[in-house]
Amino acid sequence: MSYAIAEEEKRYNGCRAGIAETVKPMFVRGSDIRDISFVLLISIKKVLKILTSSKYQITP
Repeated sequence: MSYAIAEEEKRYNGCRAGIAETVKPMFVRGSDIRDISFVLLISIKKVLKILTSSKYQITP
């Protein structure tokens, strides 16, 4: 028997659904990794994990 945890019950913002879709555009628009972690209240390691696992390719 498994129980689902509601989004509002999660204390750490890095566990919330959709956080990766927020981090990627912020980075592309020029936000620093520390700025992203400060604004979204997640760790720097979580930001780095999201960015390294993404399939984005930035072309100049």
